[in-house]
Amino acid sequence: MVDPASGTQVPVVSQLYLILATLVIVSIDGHLLMLRLVAESFQALPWGEHAGAAGLLGPGSRGGLGLRRGAVMALPAVTAMLVVNLAFGVMTRAALS
Repeated sequence: MVDPASGTQVPVVSQLYLILATLVIVSIDGHLLMLRLVAESFQALPWGEHAGAAGLLGPGSRGGLGLRRGAVMALPAVTAMLVVNLAFGVMTRAALS
């Protein structure tokens, strides 16, 4: 489909995926979770605290914390895409029968 504003072709299904995934992330409060995790990361590793000799042990002990928070940040997006793909699968199956 051609976008009249820019004159370029836009895949309609991918736009629908994007809109539905965004709505699912907002509906499960994924955006608030991501913002809270970013704010908590500044409390876990404050600026300037990693500069001293005691800061050499910090990255190793905080590595697990960073990986866990990264996984928690990715969960809303993964959940949204899973729900959207399942919905598209059901719609496709219903349209073919």
